[in-house]
Amino acid sequence: DNTDAFVIVDGGSEQQAYHTNGLAAGDLAGWTFDVGGGGTSFPVASIADSPGSSGSQAEITTTGSHGLAAGDIVSLANMSAGTNAGIHIVLAPIVATKIEITSANSTNATDTMDQAATLIADVGSAGQYLIIWTASGTSETNSDVFDFRVYVNATEEVSTKQQRKFSVGADVGAYSGTSIITVPDTGHVVFVINNDASSTGDITLRDFALVLVRL
Repeated sequence: DNTDAFVIVDGGSEQQAYHTNGLAAGDLAGWTFDVGGGGTSFPVASIADSPGSSGSQAEITTTGSHGLAAGDIVSLANMSAGTNAGIHIVLAPIVATKIEITSANSTNATDTMDQAATLIADVGSAGQYLIIWTASGTSETNSDVFDFRVYVNATEEVSTKQQRKFSVGADVGAYSGTSIITVPDTGHVVFVINNDASSTGDITLRDFALVLVRL
């Protein structure tokens, strides 16, 4: 059972890409698993307009080496300014402490960046999939409300969204979702969590499974 809390860095319903220490993959025929941040978030030191694509891309500078590659999925949350909160695809070029994302907003800001744990479709694995995700866990606070959903790359699969309220935070609650989604070759499947607008606490997913069945 996982005991590491997933830190919700902003209680204002900002979506964060899930990752934690100890996530492992099962049968990966046709897929690749990337553990992502493995429970560690990246502090963002600044945001600026991209020197190579002014007006359409933003350059993110981290306080240390981020280890990201083009195509990785990240989320930005708890921003001090600007409108870049949410899920993004990492673009090239990349250096040790800088990445670029597609965004016309380059307002300078500090925030927290999470690299998603992802399932990545190998070339030849594109198609429609039945997706089933299940989880159990506890909330840091009583009466906390969380939303759960799946993204493919930086696009929300709205039909996968579920909401769960923890009346007593220490009680272990179960929750799940299922849908049919379309995944392209090299598409990244990401699990995303956020507090409801009225909630602020962290969440610990004790058990978590995400299953994809090609149709």
